[in-house]
Amino acid sequence: MKLVIRTVFFHLCCIVLFTGIYYYLRGELFIPNATEVTAMDCALLSTTIQSSVGMTNIAPLTNLTKIVMSIQQLVLITTYVFTVYIFSL
Repeated sequence: MKLVIRTVFFHLCCIVLFTGIYYYLRGELFIPNATEVTAMDCALLSTTIQSSVGMTNIAPLTNLTKIVMSIQQLVLITTYVFTVYIFSL
């Protein structure tokens, strides 16, 4: 049970961390029909990536934001692989 709680806590920390990063880089994100990117938009983006849904209307404009999104996806994938490995022992 401790592993499950740690994994959930890790994902929540990742969501908060990447929300802050996306908010810092908010000028490099694009939302159709919006004048500015808000903190809630960044939280939505981070949550959809971390939950592996990936369906949002926010798009990266620069290579930097594409790299940050890729890093978050790699963190997510390695966490899932590690968790599945531990639970399959």
